[in-house]
Amino acid sequence: MYPYLSRDDCYYTDTDSVVLGKPLDNEMIDSDLDSINVLKYKGPAKSMVNPEWIELQFKDHLVSLS
Repeated sequence: MYPYLSRDDCYYTDTDSVVLGKPLDNEMIDSDLDSINVLKYKGPAKSMVNPEWIELQFKDHLVSLS
């Protein structure tokens, strides 16, 4: 996980997940995945979490990185 958590745009990491402000390079993405955006969420608010909601949570941080 170090290559991800050491990035300037790393907002969160766990044992098997990472939240980044910028997309990964193509060579870092498994070609078997249908999409480069993978969103998994557990919990009672699962139906409320979508890519737009995630972007809103980091909106101020993303602006400061650009």
